[in-house]
Amino acid sequence: MAAYSFTATAVMATGVGNALVAGEAIDAGEFIYKDSTDSNKAKLADNSTEAKAAVVGIALNSATAAGQPINYTASGVITVQAAAFTNIGDLLFLSTTPGAAEPHADLTTSDYVTLLGWATGATTFQLSIKATALALTAN
Repeated sequence: MAAYSFTATAVMATGVGNALVAGEAIDAGEFIYKDSTDSNKAKLADNSTEAKAAVVGIALNSATAAGQPINYTASGVITVQAAAFTNIGDLLFLSTTPGAAEPHADLTTSDYVTLLGWATGATTFQLSIKATALALTAN
């Protein structure tokens, strides 16, 4: 299955918002982390390293370049475009694709595991971030 993709203009949240300065271009609906090597600026999270997998939230607005404000939320019900999810209860994990989510089946050995939440309907998911700091290993 492919990574979940959210349309920036369709992203809405019920959670409390926070703000950071963007360290790169970020679209609404992309998952972000704070880059401690760059003044804690918001950057696109991915599961390639423990630091990049430490997701702080989902972007609620777009920043077209570094230095612009980015609003995000770390919890709550997130609404996205129509038919984003096939099954209620599907779990969303941080993807290798920067800023994106993917199903568990797409995780591979050495990916850092960050649970982002679960689908609550065809267009909604519960954001509940759990960064494990563990890399997936083969048994």
